[in-house]
Amino acid sequence: MKNWKVEEVYLEPQSFDSTTPDVGEINAGLCRYTQGFTEALYGEKHWTQPELTPIPEDIAHAVGVGEVACPRCFRSDGGGSVPTLITGQDTGIEYVAQVRCGCTSLRLFEREWREVPAIWQDANLSALQPSNTHAAPQYMDMDRQDSAFREFRSNPGLSALLAGSLRLGKTLSMQCLQREALWRWSVHPAASELRSVFWTNALDLLNEISAMNSNPGKSPAPSVTPALIRKCASKGLPIALFINEIDKFAVSEAKTSALASLIDAVMEARGQIVASSNLTGKELIARWGPEYGNSIISRFAAPPNGQTIIFSTKPQHQKENSK
Repeated sequence: MKNWKVEEVYLEPQSFDSTTPDVGEINAGLCRYTQGFTEALYGEKHWTQPELTPIPEDIAHAVGVGEVACPRCFRSDGGGSVPTLITGQDTGIEYVAQVRCGCTSLRLFEREWREVPAIWQDANLSALQPSNTHAAPQYMDMDRQDSAFREFRSNPGLSALLAGSLRLGKTLSMQCLQREALWRWSVHPAASELRSVFWTNALDLLNEISAMNSNPGKSPAPSVTPALIRKCASKGLPIALFINEIDKFAVSEAKTSALASLIDAVMEARGQIVASSNLTGKELIARWGPEYGNSIISRFAAPPNGQTIIFSTKPQHQKENSK
C-alpha cells in the first residue's frame, strides 16, 4: 500500500502535519485536497476498520441496560459513537470516522432479551453443563446432554429439531441458542432498523396466519411471515427462527403449507431454524403427510441442512437421525 506524504494529500501542505484527515473535514472541503488524493479516495472500494475494544465484561450488562455510562463513548442511551481509523486496502489512505459504539449493540441486545420470560433470563450457552440434579423427576441422559451441549457451543447457529419428552431441557436449550442469535443480530449495522430473530409458538403463529388469510386487511399481521424474512434478508441481517412445540397444531393442508413456506423463506435466506417437538422427525412426517412432512424436515432437521437432537432419558448408544 502507498504511504501518503503531506504534500500528496493537501494543496497547501504547510498548513498540515498529518495525512490522516477526519471524515468531517473531507466532506466539508474537498477543495483542500490534491486531485490525486481525491481520485484515490473515491476510487477505493475496500475499506477496513479495526474491531472496537469490547466493553469490559464486568460492566457490560449495566451498560446495556443503561445503569452506567459507556466507558468508550460516555453515553448511557446506547446512541454513542467513537473515533475509528478507517484504512483503504488498495490505496493506503487513512481517515478518522465516528462509528457506532459497541454499547449500541449491548443496548439492542438487552432491550430484546428482557422480553424473555423471567424463568429463562439466566439461559446462557457458555454456562450450559450436563446435570442430573434437575428438580424434575427425570433428566436427560448425561451422555446425551454432553453431546448436545458441545454441539450447541461449537455451532450456535445450527438448524435443528430438538425432539423428546417434556421437561428434558429442550426449551432451555432453545433459549440459550436464541440468546446467541440475538447477539449476532445486535452487532449487525442494520440491527436498529429491524429485528431478525423470531420466537414463536407453532399453534399461535399458524392461527395468526389463518386469521389473516380469512380476513385480509382486518386481522393483525402474524409475528413473522415469509415477506418479513425476505425484508430482513435484503438488509443482510442474520435470521433465526425459533418455533416452540412445532408438533402442537391441528394439521390441515393450509397450515402445513404455511409452515413450509415460512421455513423455505428462512432457509433460502441462509437463516437458522430451531424447533422443539415431543415427536421425532419420522413421527412428524407421518403426522403432516409425506408431501409437506419430508420437505419441512429435510429443510432444517436432517443433513445436510440441519439435524435432529434427541432429548431422552435413555442412554445414547448411537446417533439418531430424523429419517
